[in-house]
Amino acid sequence: MTEELELLTIKHFQKILAEAVGQVTDGKGYERHGMDKEFSEQPWRSIAEHAGIEFLIGQSIKKLMELKSHQRNINKFVPEQLLKASLIDQYDSAVYKWRQDAIGAIVYNVMAIMYMDYQLDKKDELAADAWAVQQEKANGKLSELKTIFGQTKE
Repeated sequence: MTEELELLTIKHFQKILAEAVGQVTDGKGYERHGMDKEFSEQPWRSIAEHAGIEFLIGQSIKKLMELKSHQRNINKFVPEQLLKASLIDQYDSAVYKWRQDAIGAIVYNVMAIMYMDYQLDKKDELAADAWAVQQEKANGKLSELKTIFGQTKE
């Protein structure tokens, strides 16, 4: 980390979340999937519509599993090797890949939360619509019964 940052603090946490936003808005995610589309119109949403929220959860798991291989590459280095310039680049590359996949897992987890919120909101709308239809039917039946029994509105 190049900037001065106290690690393991809320500011550190916020910096990582900002990296996740950056990955979506102008990083790897945007380059691969953004295609100048609104975030909600990018492929992640249409795939989730067809495959379900499990797609997003699965992508997060995949990213987390990829961390294992990156971690093995990082663990191959011993401190003495990092004194050699050629090995520092390899080490930095392994750490960068690890971080990108860790951030990617965060992104997919956030997308899953967003999609769940969307689904719940959609269900609430459907429930409200169904309630309105039931009310309309009930009012129609009540009107019908009043007509049958000779009661009219006054």
